Amino acid sequence: MIKEYQAIFNSTGKTYKSGVAYHTVYPAPGAAIDWVYSSGVPLSFVIAPGDQGFLLPPEQIEGTCKEVHAAAKALSKYIDPDFVNRVTYYGSWF
Repeated sequence: MIKEYQAIFNSTGKTYKSGVAYHTVYPAPGAAIDWVYSSGVPLSFVIAPGDQGFLLPPEQIEGTCKEVHAAAKALSKYIDPDFVNRVTYYGSWF
């Protein structure tokens, strides 16, 4: 995760904290990251932008997008091209 944090910091000068989403963001059992992790993805992420919840003020949107983009680019180096073939899908989206 150090590369992702460094990418965000280099992009905007901001820092994020990491940890289990339940403890670092808020308790959210049954979230999508739980499903992803249970499907065999060892590194499952949720990005919680800003410190005012998920509804950002308009003046923070562009900067937050730059931060998330920098982290996504750094994370993309770890994506396994065969990932989709290993994930088991158990039901309908609807």
